[in-house]
Amino acid sequence: MDVVREELLQVSSETNRMKKLEKDTKLTIERLNSQLMKERSKLEWATLLEERTRGIITYLSNTLQQL
Repeated sequence: MDVVREELLQVSSETNRMKKLEKDTKLTIERLNSQLMKERSKLEWATLLEERTRGIITYLSNTLQQL
């Protein structure tokens, strides 16, 4: 009976450890996902600015050629 009780305690302890590990993993994933979304937003903004800059350069280049 003591063996069964000891095994049950060990399984319970391992289950708790795994639940904590799962929780920590989920928190890490959420944090990384949040960072990824922020960086993606920055990249999209930079891409938009680059496209606008190219448009301005093209416009100025055409204007200069007309002069």
